[in-house]
Amino acid sequence: MNYLDENLNALKIRNENLYNKVREYVDNTEIDYSNFSIIDTRDGNAIVVINRSGKEIRLNSIYNAEKEASHWVKQFDFSNIDTNVAMFGISNGIFTREILKQLDKNSVMLLVEPDIDLFLFCINEFDMTDIISDERIAFIIEKINWDKFINYLGAIVDSKRLNSFIFCCHPKIEQLYSMELKDIKNVIIEHINKLHLNYNTRVVLRSDAMENSIKNLHFLKNINFVDEFREVIPDNIPFIIVAAGPSLDKNIDELKRVEGRAFIIVVDRAVNDVVKHGINFDAIITVDAGKSIEYMNNEESYKYPIFACDDAKNELLELNKGRKIFLIGTAFMNKICKKYGIETKHYSVGGSVATSAFNMARVIGSKKIILVGQDLAYAGELTHAGGEKEEHVINNKTFMVEGIDGKEVKTRGDWLRFLKWYETEIEKLDEDVEVIDATEGGAKIAGTKVMKLSEVIDKYCTVEFDFKKALDNMSPAFDEKKYPEVRQDLFHLDVELSHIKECAKKGIEISDLMLCEIEKGECDLEAVAGYANRIKEMNKLIEEQFVYNILNEYIKADIEHVMMNVNCLGEDEIENKKETCRISKFVYEKILDAVERIEPLLKDSLERV
Repeated sequence: MNYLDENLNALKIRNENLYNKVREYVDNTEIDYSNFSIIDTRDGNAIVVINRSGKEIRLNSIYNAEKEASHWVKQFDFSNIDTNVAMFGISNGIFTREILKQLDKNSVMLLVEPDIDLFLFCINEFDMTDIISDERIAFIIEKINWDKFINYLGAIVDSKRLNSFIFCCHPKIEQLYSMELKDIKNVIIEHINKLHLNYNTRVVLRSDAMENSIKNLHFLKNINFVDEFREVIPDNIPFIIVAAGPSLDKNIDELKRVEGRAFIIVVDRAVNDVVKHGINFDAIITVDAGKSIEYMNNEESYKYPIFACDDAKNELLELNKGRKIFLIGTAFMNKICKKYGIETKHYSVGGSVATSAFNMARVIGSKKIILVGQDLAYAGELTHAGGEKEEHVINNKTFMVEGIDGKEVKTRGDWLRFLKWYETEIEKLDEDVEVIDATEGGAKIAGTKVMKLSEVIDKYCTVEFDFKKALDNMSPAFDEKKYPEVRQDLFHLDVELSHIKECAKKGIEISDLMLCEIEKGECDLEAVAGYANRIKEMNKLIEEQFVYNILNEYIKADIEHVMMNVNCLGEDEIENKKETCRISKFVYEKILDAVERIEPLLKDSLERV
């Protein structure tokens, strides 16, 4: 019996976009099924056989395929709350169904099929509508959406769910498609490493970020936001991003020729080098909460407008005398913008100052984005322009990648992530947007057009543009009517902190009372439910406060860390309730901690508002 149409119809209902891609492949490809066949098993099922190099390999047991799958699934622990699964290999779905039996309704299962022809053979020969229709399942299929695996993985595995994530493989497909499996495993390892790195980074920088957010509040009086520049920088004006890679030394002086004929934004680390070469540019960009001021430590650099996150290094922003333009970043600033009707557009920003500049170009709608000094690779042992060799980096593991000249160059973990980010985001751009790599060194970024900077200037930088004049004509985002209201909101933050402080103290007290009640031999269930409701009320009151969005950035890493344990609670309900009380108390203690840290900072900052 042919099940293809039935299965594809089920796919169309679940995911029409994926269905269209599969249907297009089916309609336009001559598929060779000669290496696949079906045999009956002794328990009455049918299984797939693959012919490899003259050898027939059965994908399931010929005796009892369901019993084999039932035994196989026992090696995995599904007792954790919110367990998500990625499985390599689908075949006829017998192993998949055993996993699905173990998952609750809120779990997600990502099915990864490394062979599109095997997938099509199976949905032709087997009724798999139950799997395809299951709301918990998402598919990654070779030649269809294989490159989207990282996107799906990121959606089901974050730092809170890391301990409850399961990766498993169809036993036979694991052996037959080992190269494809290696690629998938590398993506998973890189993603997990990134989660750990991000957690560690937040732990290191959280205090700086929170302090900066509060100290930077007074800039709101004369601030602009990046989204306002869609009408200020015409889309036909080349957007040149000057990064601090080693190759910048090769072509930095070419930038003198482009003054007034492009929008030139310089990343913080490259500012001193650009200024020393006597180049007039348009703006600086900085995003890091802990960025050293040594990269912009001369009077000449202080005059330029600066694009920054609202939690960027306060000392840098105070030294800078130019207009401040905020790149939307923290939840607090998003709330402010939403309240006052300021339009904001959100994209993945990539994790570096240069990728943030690229995102800025995308937000304002530039049609020509030009990368300069974006090496993402070593030049010998040099890491940055000016002959700099960065000795201490968070991730110093090195890799070899293709360079812009076709030869291999050495990169490192963080640069490789930025490289992959660029390639993914460039694919998403409209067809009329061109990204030109005028770096003249370093790693090749797929999707870019490689050109010399001198050629780029001659070909594309032909229209006069005066950014300073355009900026001078702009009014602040919060005008004379809006700013008094914003100012009142800022002063009210102090009152909100007091509310949060009281709620956190009550929350600690209620958590202790609830724990004591549960620890009794026979607890009063009505009393426990009452405590639980009061905790919900406290949480709601805390989260409603505007200032909580700043405070939450400070405690988020600790909360995520402890929430990993929530997902790993056992089967003992009493112990689970006790642990929940302890976690609740821990969260309130962290909130109280953060409030006491914020209070004096906010008081000083409000004096400047």
